[in-house]
Amino acid sequence: MNSYPPEFLAHPQPLMFVAGLGSDPAPTPSSPPPSGSSSATSPRTQSPVKQSATPERQPTGDGEFDTLLSDLRQTLRPYQHPARVWLPPSERRQFRVELVDRNVQLPARKAAPGADGRSHSPLSPLTPGSPMSPDGLIAPVWVRKHAESVPAVFVSFMRLYEPPSPHGSAGSPLGQDMMAEAERQAERQADENLVSEIAELRKRLAERGVKLTVVLIASAQTLDSPGLDSRLSNLRRSAGLGAKGSLFVLTPVPAAELPDFVRSLQDALWEPALEYYAAHGKRVRQKRGRVPANIGERGGRSRSGSSAAARARSGSFIRPLGQQGWIVRYDFKAGWFAECRGELDLARRHYEDCWNELARMFGSTTMLPPRTKRWAEAKVLADCVAIKLLLYEGSGSRVMVPFFVHVRRFADLSRGWGIGEETFEFWSWVARQYRLFGEVLELAIRHGFRVPPLPLPQMSTPTVPPTPEVLVSTVNPLHLLHPPAYYFYAAATCTMERKARFDAALAAEQETGSVALAGAPGFANEKGVDHSALIIDLLTKAAALGGPGAAGAGLELYDAYRVADTYVQSGKYEEGARYLADIVGKFPAWGPITRELQALQLQCVRETGDKETNAALVVQMLAPGWFRNRAKLVKELNTLMEGTAPADPIVVDMPQGEGLLETRAGFRMAEAQAGTPLAFQVQIGSSVDLADLPVTSLKFVFSDEREVTLSPGGDAFVDVGDLGTSGNKSGKAALKFGEGSRLVVSGKISAAEDADSFEVSDLILCIGTNGWTIDVGLKPEPLTAWTTKAGSYAPATGLHSAVEITPRLPSVDIALSHPSTAYVGEDFPVSATVTADAAAQLVVTAACGEDALRLSHGGDSADGRLVLDLKAGESTEVFRIVSPRPGECRLTFAVGDATETAILAIVPPFRVSPSMKNIGSQAIVSAALKLGGQRAVQVKAITALGEGKVDDSLGAETFPHSKVVPGLKVVWRPVSETSPERREPSSSSDDSPFLSNPSKSNPAETDITTVIALPPIHAPQPDSFLTAEVNQPASVRLNEPFTLKLNVRNSHPTESVWGIVSGETSEHFVWSGPRGVRVAVEPKQTEDIELRLVAVGGVGTLAWPGISVREGDGEEVEVRRSGIVVLP
Repeated sequence: MNSYPPEFLAHPQPLMFVAGLGSDPAPTPSSPPPSGSSSATSPRTQSPVKQSATPERQPTGDGEFDTLLSDLRQTLRPYQHPARVWLPPSERRQFRVELVDRNVQLPARKAAPGADGRSHSPLSPLTPGSPMSPDGLIAPVWVRKHAESVPAVFVSFMRLYEPPSPHGSAGSPLGQDMMAEAERQAERQADENLVSEIAELRKRLAERGVKLTVVLIASAQTLDSPGLDSRLSNLRRSAGLGAKGSLFVLTPVPAAELPDFVRSLQDALWEPALEYYAAHGKRVRQKRGRVPANIGERGGRSRSGSSAAARARSGSFIRPLGQQGWIVRYDFKAGWFAECRGELDLARRHYEDCWNELARMFGSTTMLPPRTKRWAEAKVLADCVAIKLLLYEGSGSRVMVPFFVHVRRFADLSRGWGIGEETFEFWSWVARQYRLFGEVLELAIRHGFRVPPLPLPQMSTPTVPPTPEVLVSTVNPLHLLHPPAYYFYAAATCTMERKARFDAALAAEQETGSVALAGAPGFANEKGVDHSALIIDLLTKAAALGGPGAAGAGLELYDAYRVADTYVQSGKYEEGARYLADIVGKFPAWGPITRELQALQLQCVRETGDKETNAALVVQMLAPGWFRNRAKLVKELNTLMEGTAPADPIVVDMPQGEGLLETRAGFRMAEAQAGTPLAFQVQIGSSVDLADLPVTSLKFVFSDEREVTLSPGGDAFVDVGDLGTSGNKSGKAALKFGEGSRLVVSGKISAAEDADSFEVSDLILCIGTNGWTIDVGLKPEPLTAWTTKAGSYAPATGLHSAVEITPRLPSVDIALSHPSTAYVGEDFPVSATVTADAAAQLVVTAACGEDALRLSHGGDSADGRLVLDLKAGESTEVFRIVSPRPGECRLTFAVGDATETAILAIVPPFRVSPSMKNIGSQAIVSAALKLGGQRAVQVKAITALGEGKVDDSLGAETFPHSKVVPGLKVVWRPVSETSPERREPSSSSDDSPFLSNPSKSNPAETDITTVIALPPIHAPQPDSFLTAEVNQPASVRLNEPFTLKLNVRNSHPTESVWGIVSGETSEHFVWSGPRGVRVAVEPKQTEDIELRLVAVGGVGTLAWPGISVREGDGEEVEVRRSGIVVLP
């Protein structure tokens, strides 16, 4: 992109000048003026002056204001970046900010009037002395002027006057009034000065249509003053500022809040900036519409008044810019201003119109003669306009189609200029197009642009079956947007064509001695071009941008090959050798290209005289994968070794499968213990003739760095014997490898104790003579067949390239002694006898179901697991175990991989069959006890337990010195439970009786107490806790009322009960009062209820009406009734 002005390619942003932020303004980037344009650096077209002759008055205040200004400069720094070729969507509504002095001088709009009395822009072709006069189209300095020197908005930070803080109070009210008046006068004077300064600045900017915005900096105290609004309104009106977006007030705030202020300031000024550029665009379009058809003829008279014909006769005539040239100029300006406004579609149309007019101008050699200065400038402008805004299209086809249209159109024009495909100038231009597009795309990607993904292939028709063979793509590959590496590589290939055309022209000049060719335009300049450097630079760039993955690696490797080939073709052998030394070997998977790189490297080292690298490369090329004259290579190697030998051996490492010889190695075991002899075999063969190689020895190295060295003079089948666990071995073998020859080396080796795996890691073939030593490293492949003199076969155990080594295990025997059953709670022993030929660890684990059991050994104990260190020999260990519950107990004894398991049945000492029967207030409980196991148990005592037990018939009976044998039955006698009152039954078994019988199976052991739960003793649960009785008189009189007394009793010990009493109807009696009542009866209390009746049904013994009593909604309580004597 160095050959194209960045101003023509960059995407412009609205420009904002910011003044009043003190020192450290950011420098304004500016492009150097074109060569030969003396007036391009005049003060009228330079970038704005950042520092005036008179220093800007800075506000002198507290440190918080200085900090605020410094924070503002830091906040605005991201907006001061140079112009970019592509902007992400998030930055397309941002200003480009320049920090300037408040008295900055803007470039003049018009130059001094010329001889015709008209004034034009200093950069206009109509202005004498302009770099564009008289026929220039547009210059980068015009873009630089509007992008860096003429702002759309101008923001000025100014300090609002604040009276100083009073240091004390005046002695009298009169003194206070005088001080207040003095402060008001100072404030008015400061505001008047501020208004004058703002008005002067606004007037200067209004001449250019630039909007002025003032930001007043004040303290928070001033911001809260009641008269601030009126003061600010007066300042704005007096200074002539607009009502919208012209005045802001900022107080010292934390730096984190300033970005929000800057964004709000940009949002407020965005519309005025767009209006500014819209006004410029409107003026440009108006000028374009007023361009006269004969403008070139009218401009043909010079300032001295001489006619164009007279200047043509004198030979100094230059045709002024014609109508099409002015249209090109105005279309470019209109597109640029539209681009500033963010109207990319409108800008694209203007640029297309500009390009079309340029193409029409190039079609006329009279309007733009080839190979002139203006012709070259127009080509640069056309190239930039064709590239501009392409990446904003999005899809690949909309980006690439205009690009290729530009290339094809100007390729056709080039043929008319005499610089077609057969010339180096044409390929130089095409290479620049691809390089320019690649650099623009690279910069855009760096700023967030993403290359669209490749479209997926589709089925040709819906009826075709979905098979990979019929997947097709309807996308033209030329319409796809590729990564930048593709375009750099395309530029490199075009540069290669350029070099080829130049070499052909140079050869023709040397052969014919043509003076005309030597004087051809550009030919002399082309002789000073380093084509090889250009090609290498482009290919290196393409390789660097190739990207990760297999495709990226392949492109990088192929680019490396083209770079190396360029070095060789240009005769830069030393640079090529250094480059290839870094590249060769990085891509082992790409064999064919790697071999071509090595061939180029060999050519370079031959020319540079690097004998060591030459010898190493020759050895690599002797491998079977190379299709070259091996006899010639062997002769070259022997010739090299006749010279001075290097001080150190030359090491050549060859990858597996691509070695100088075909090597295989393996073992007959996949896994073995340390110290076990391992049978191995190494096979070396050659498919090409290498008999003339001076081989001095053959080594193969095991993974533990032991070596077997073979020297020439032996047989083709070699047995090196047993190498044991240490030491190296040597022998003799046939080391002449002709085509089809084979060497088989067999033997045994033992791995050491510290080895994890064992293999044949390397084979080293030593070649040398006359002091030369070349160590060729070969990586063996897995062995496929075991070979003997009688033939080859595949062992039943298989062949393995590596052996897994396991530690040697000691010889262990474990014998256990233990009872078959044990009782719950019994402390029983288990004896283990371990016989080992080496010290070992005994691991004992014990569990009953899922619960761990406690193990004891000597003074040590643990839950579930116990570890003992055993010495070599026989050891007998006794462990004691107690199981608190019945079940299957498993004891595992492990020494390394040797394990023994003891299984014991843990049973309760007794099996109990209890029963209970209630008889009235007595409960008869009986329990039948049977022995739980087959071992005899001595019972010392049987005791009844339980807190709720009131009385029992067992007492303290014991059974000393008696044997309980199977079938013994213990029957409980009735146990009475007396209580003065009834109680509510409990659902728990705390009051249940228990049978406790201390016993032991061995008189020498401790007692074992077994607690046996018996059925709980509960009194029968009543249906209701209420009882009712009736007290009646002995006799009653007919038709006279009498009283029945009902006694209701609650026998519940703790809860009150509601009783519901109701009377029934009868034919002999009627109720004289209420016959139903609801009464609450307290716990263990009795309530008396009186019921009144009248006998009306005759005399004699009559039954009184029935009375029912219910406990809530429960069962009815029976109330016994009898007859009553009724007297007349």
